Amino acid sequence: DEVDPTNLARTIDRVRILNGKLQYYGTHFRQNPDGTYQVLPIEDEEHAEERRASVGLPTIEDQIKKYESKT
Repeated sequence: DEVDPTNLARTIDRVRILNGKLQYYGTHFRQNPDGTYQVLPIEDEEHAEERRASVGLPTIEDQIKKYESKT
């Protein structure tokens, strides 16, 4: 209970990206030239939303909306 599950998910994804693997939770995004955002590639994308929910992350769509509302 000492580590926030969302921070652990972000760390797992960052390490996977740095090692040339696909994200597991889909916590890393990129901004496109037009100002929109997209999630970086995810392993087993079909089940990504379930994994995100299991650690308390918002949906990918909601996260994109949050990023885009700040631009």
